[in-house]
Amino acid sequence: MIQSFTVTNHTGKSMMCELANPWKEGLAIASIDGLGPGQATINVADISSMDGGLFNSARKGTRNIILNLIFVDHDTLTIEDIRRKCYVYFPLKKNIKLKITTSDGKTNKDFYIDGYVESNEPAIFSSQEGVTVSILCPQPFFYKSLTQEQRFSVSSNPDFTFAFSKVPTNNNELLMGDVVPYVVTDVYYEGDADTGIVLELVFRSDVDHDEIDPDTIRIDNSLTNTANIFSLSKIKTLIEAQLEGYTGIVSGDKITLSTIKGEKSLTYTHNGVTYNVLSAMEPSGEWVYLTAGSNYLVIDKDGSVEITASVRNKIYYYGV
Repeated sequence: MIQSFTVTNHTGKSMMCELANPWKEGLAIASIDGLGPGQATINVADISSMDGGLFNSARKGTRNIILNLIFVDHDTLTIEDIRRKCYVYFPLKKNIKLKITTSDGKTNKDFYIDGYVESNEPAIFSSQEGVTVSILCPQPFFYKSLTQEQRFSVSSNPDFTFAFSKVPTNNNELLMGDVVPYVVTDVYYEGDADTGIVLELVFRSDVDHDEIDPDTIRIDNSLTNTANIFSLSKIKTLIEAQLEGYTGIVSGDKITLSTIKGEKSLTYTHNGVTYNVLSAMEPSGEWVYLTAGSNYLVIDKDGSVEITASVRNKIYYYGV
C-alpha cells in the first residue's frame, strides 16, 4: 500500500505528502496515475510466406505520471498559499525527483523516478480547489536509491578428493586445486526491469603484450547469454598514438566498461588520465546486462594477467 510520495524540485527542496495526513502539507492525494508497468511497444515483422509474423523488438516508452491533488485546510497556509506552493515544488519544464513509499505493514520500500513537469493545472474556480500535475519521465523505470556493488573472486578447479592416492612429483607436492585464468561473481538481481552494469578492472601486474595469449578480456553473463570482449593490444595501440613513450598496460592501470543504455563506454585510465578506448571493443551486437535472478558473471583472461574487478548496477522496477 502506498504510504506517501515525496517530491524534490530542481533546487533540492523537498516536500512529503502522506496519504493518511493531508493536513500536514495541505494536500490530499485524490489519485496518482502511471505507477504501474504500463504498456510496451512490440514490433512484429510480417512475413508473406507464413501466418502471423516474427518478433522484431520491444521497447517501453516514456512514463507519464499524473498527480491529482486537493487543497485542504491548513493551520497557517491559505488555499492560495497551498496553490503557490505547488508551483514551487512542481515548476513547469523543470526536472524533479519523485519518491513513492509503500508498506506491507512490516517494512517500507522506497521507489524513485526522475521526470520533467509537463503541466501544472490548478482548478482555481472549482468549489473544491486542487491541482493536476503531469510529469513525463524519459527513463520509465523506478529505481532504488542505493547502487548494488560486488567484487569478483578468483576461481579454482577442485582437484582434492577422497579417497585419494598421492602421486609424487619432482618437488614432492600434493595438488589441492588449479587456479584458473578467470574471476567470477554471482550477482543476485532483485529488480524486474533489466539493467546494464559498470565493470571496473584494476591491473595488479604489468601486461607483457608480446607474451599474453589471448590478448583479450571477455566478460560473460550465463543467465542472459551475453558477452563483451575487448582487446588489450588494441588499447595499447590507441594509447601509443596519443601518449609519447607509452609502453603498455602496467600495474595500477584501470579499465572501466559501462553497458548502461545511453551510457555505453569503454575507458582506460593510466597515470590518472582517462582515455576513450571504445574502438578496442570486439563487435558482438550485444552488451552484458543483468536480469531478474542469479547472474553468474565471468571475466576470462590470460593467466599471467593479474586483476581485481568489481561490478555495480542500479536496481530497476517496472512499477511500484
